Amino acid sequence: MHQKAKSSHPPQGVSTDDDRRWVVVHDAERDHYELPVALAEVGVLERFVTDWYTPLDKTLWRKVANTRIGKSTFGISKRYRPELPSRLTTDNKPGFVAGYLRAKLLRRSFLSDLMGGQAARAAAAIANQHGCNLLAASYSAAAAFEQLRPDLKRILFQVHPHPRFLRTLYTSKMEGDEDFASLKSEAEIAVSETVLARWEMESKLADHILCASTFTRRSLEESGIASDRISVIPYGVHTDTFQFGRPSGEEPLKVLYVGQKVARKGLRMLLRVWHEMQPANANLVLAGGHVRDESVLRGFEDIFIETPRIGTHDLVRLFQQADLFVLPSLAEGFGHVYLEALACGVPIICTENTGGADIIRNGESGWTIPAGDSVALAECLSWALSHRRQLKEMREAARAVAETYSWRRFREGIREVLLTTPSEKNRPSAGPEEGYEATSVIRNYA
Repeated sequence: MHQKAKSSHPPQGVSTDDDRRWVVVHDAERDHYELPVALAEVGVLERFVTDWYTPLDKTLWRKVANTRIGKSTFGISKRYRPELPSRLTTDNKPGFVAGYLRAKLLRRSFLSDLMGGQAARAAAAIANQHGCNLLAASYSAAAAFEQLRPDLKRILFQVHPHPRFLRTLYTSKMEGDEDFASLKSEAEIAVSETVLARWEMESKLADHILCASTFTRRSLEESGIASDRISVIPYGVHTDTFQFGRPSGEEPLKVLYVGQKVARKGLRMLLRVWHEMQPANANLVLAGGHVRDESVLRGFEDIFIETPRIGTHDLVRLFQQADLFVLPSLAEGFGHVYLEALACGVPIICTENTGGADIIRNGESGWTIPAGDSVALAECLSWALSHRRQLKEMREAARAVAETYSWRRFREGIREVLLTTPSEKNRPSAGPEEGYEATSVIRNYA
């Protein structure tokens, strides 16, 4: 059973479109709780509902989180934000632990969609009881939207591109490109038609949809969602954590990849291109990612340096030492790692099917290539290998991009869409911070 929490009423002076408060629901530690925090910090969050939230504002839980078990078990020490006090949260710790043990001890899949359904239904019940609008992240929203009162708003945050769009994209690439053969393990391919249709229902039930990239918006539009029902709000990055750095310049050129070792990230294509180029005086470093598909790496084990899963401090150091960051993904809802690389002054190579394409200027802070285009990837890498001085000069521009995308700006964008009054709907939207012009925009909620 989901634990109860006290409600929060908006302070005087907060302008909302109908004076309703909000319930937010999503699983895990998604984006470190930026969605509920965006509403909590202006006092309009009724409740945040999730699978597990650690109440570190309570002495006993602080002690538990500081133990060895607390620091190692599914990251409970990180599942908290001071801006999101536990009195505003509801979770289902017994259900979460049962699923965790099911995966660890019985080696059976943890049905996150089932847990998402439980949280979604709990969120709908709270919203109905208190007369609140509902903001739900994708893959767990349908149950909430179906049970919500008709007079309450249903807002979807589409984390990944539209699931049907992804299935079509993945199927076409699997059939025509061996670099992407193992896409069959992606959730949008692996799940049954019934589950896929359930995920697809979320965007149909939503009154409005938020997403982080124009690629995700395009996936929704091509799936039949009207463009005026979609708002694009780019993610942010902590530039005080991911700080500017410079490589020594005398060592071999360091090309860095950070992410899961899976086909969707374009990793096998990158490895094949690197193998064919056989660059001298250059290293390819693969870092991070808790998912590893051995078939993606097979045959290329000797051409890269691998760094195991690492903490934030070591990740920042890797970025600062890199000359170029490459993540040629076939599809990303955004790709937050692009902003992290840019914040450390690293030019990036991204694809049109990611949020990276929204935030960089081609040839100034990085390059955008067509997804799955190995020739374009090889051309960008070849230029970087032969123009190290120019590549180094791009670092200032890369950092400048990241400085315009803060999490504060993201939260302001969320509030602009959800909370502005009808008379304010037509005023200019919040985009990147002053001093940088990007293609990402926010469409006002009408």
